Amino acid sequence: MSHPESIEIDALLGVNDVIRANYAPLLKGKRNRILVIVFALIFIVFPVVSFTLESRDQDPSGGTSRWLSLMLLAIVPFVIGFTYFIARRSFYTNKSLQESFHYTFTEAGVDAVALSSSSRTSWENVRNALETRHDFFLFISDRVMYAVPKRCFREEDIEGFRKLLRSQLKTRAKMRT
Repeated sequence: MSHPESIEIDALLGVNDVIRANYAPLLKGKRNRILVIVFALIFIVFPVVSFTLESRDQDPSGGTSRWLSLMLLAIVPFVIGFTYFIARRSFYTNKSLQESFHYTFTEAGVDAVALSSSSRTSWENVRNALETRHDFFLFISDRVMYAVPKRCFREEDIEGFRKLLRSQLKTRAKMRT
């Protein structure tokens, strides 16, 4: 079964869409997932184990690594919270993020048109695509992407869009189904 000649949608991003887009790079690629696991081990497991072992030890001079462990534990919620608040601030201060976009997806690429900007990107310039539960992310570079909420698609266009991404990006398209 072939995909349609073009898929057109209108998208108006909300603050939650922008927040999810800021966390999306963490989900992209095997290398990033491995780094997330390593950082989780360093910043969560090590401090918990260290703190537990030191709390059994009654030597009062061992408090230095206990504080280090607590600081490492505090980094995780700080980074998550900092990313959240930066994304919210970015959404509310960047008026172009609050504009409605008209996307056209064809075999030639992606056209995005808004009140203050427009762009055309061929599939060759899309590094990869990631489908999450709520969105499709088309990465142009590590920090530039099209964030396309699934709620903007008609139900019958979602599968056609997946097929278009798979046919144009091959293994660079990471779809949920």
